[in-house]
Amino acid sequence: NDAVCHLDLWALEEAMRRADACVADGAAAAGERLLACYRGNFLNGEDARHWSIAPGERLRAGWQRRMIGLCRLLQDAGEPLAAARLYEQAIDRDPDADVLYRHLGALYEACAMQGEAREVERRRNGLQAARRNI
Repeated sequence: NDAVCHLDLWALEEAMRRADACVADGAAAAGERLLACYRGNFLNGEDARHWSIAPGERLRAGWQRRMIGLCRLLQDAGEPLAAARLYEQAIDRDPDADVLYRHLGALYEACAMQGEAREVERRRNGLQAARRNI
């Protein structure tokens, strides 16, 4: 009963359902809701157990997919800067999400913002180099 008990997982799942039904007018607000509900990898770190990896990755992939969809809605509605802001906020929340860097870089390329696109690529390359050194 969600009137008695609140779980972050339920809130995230509800925010993802709403994002799926979102139209351009509500994309920024839906993105803010998703950002507020997603706290990073599910049961990540010391508390992670083998059983939690697959559900955590499924939630993360779903969250990323919805964020990308909302950013596309904003871009298609002629609001590329709002889309870029949402991508940046998503990257801040999930800094290891290579897919978000790729989409943000492509957005900047499409907007002829070459300096910004190069900076995103530099950050992405730094992330990949850090992963190789682990």
